[in-house]
Amino acid sequence: MIEVVFSDSACGTLKYAQSLGKGKFVSGCVGIILTDENGNQASGLEIQQAKEKYVAEQRAIHEKATPFGGSPRDVFGFSLCLSVGDISEENFLANRHTALDNLYSIHQFDEPANFKLEYAETLATILSRAKSGEPIRVWHSNNPDEACGVCWFMAMLRPYKDEIGEIFQVKLPEVTQTGGNTLVSNMAWGGVSPEDWSSFITYQTPLTPLLVSYYSNIWRDLQAENSPLRVVLNGKLVSVSIGIYDDFINRELDLQENEFNEAKLIGGILGKYQLGIGDVLIAHRIEEKISQGLLVPLTKAPKDSPIYCRMLRKV
Repeated sequence: MIEVVFSDSACGTLKYAQSLGKGKFVSGCVGIILTDENGNQASGLEIQQAKEKYVAEQRAIHEKATPFGGSPRDVFGFSLCLSVGDISEENFLANRHTALDNLYSIHQFDEPANFKLEYAETLATILSRAKSGEPIRVWHSNNPDEACGVCWFMAMLRPYKDEIGEIFQVKLPEVTQTGGNTLVSNMAWGGVSPEDWSSFITYQTPLTPLLVSYYSNIWRDLQAENSPLRVVLNGKLVSVSIGIYDDFINRELDLQENEFNEAKLIGGILGKYQLGIGDVLIAHRIEEKISQGLLVPLTKAPKDSPIYCRMLRKV
């Protein structure tokens, strides 16, 4: 089975899920930073105890896990962040590099991020295997990048739909119930624990030729609009303006003191409103407010930290 996901985190967790529950548990490298509320480093004994507890928890997860099956060579990830930036067909690869470099400039790389987008090579490999009869399974959700990803991928497959084997989809439910009365809110596949992936196979449904065309048409419409941003509203993927998240930012800004921690503001927005996006989009909108003179940086983020690890002041 060819497995297709749309983020690096989903790719990594799915590959890890494949090994859970298979064979003897082997602990990998474990690093723990343990401090008290005042930032004081924990003792060596406390750190060792924390490591032992973590390894014991991971061993229990491994032993209880239902084997997912497959191998890492079956997993293909397209981390293209297609909800952001220019998605026109012309110069698609160059536009993706530009969008990703701009998006992740928030993290203060020493040089522009070297995103190696081997999507054409990956697509060719998938098509070659699919034409030999191997089925494809696509994992997506209402996360904007994953919603765009499945539409884009179907547009890539559509010309070959009569030549390839079966295609299946697994759409992540918004809420699932675990043991007891616990509900889990699911935002994207990258946030799903490796031990839980196998339980979602029951949500698998066929992607018929009609559905392939449906998703493909959505992508072509989005390309024609080519807006700066795409989001899922009322279950539908739509083009929107770059300022769509500003209202959420403004609400939380109104609750802040005159001087405040930007990183805490961003974390609070994402946690409270569950927007299904990452920190960088919110950080870019705050940068716009700074450029407009509405906010003023009081401190500078450390070199190896995101630019938003600083204090700001309202004007």
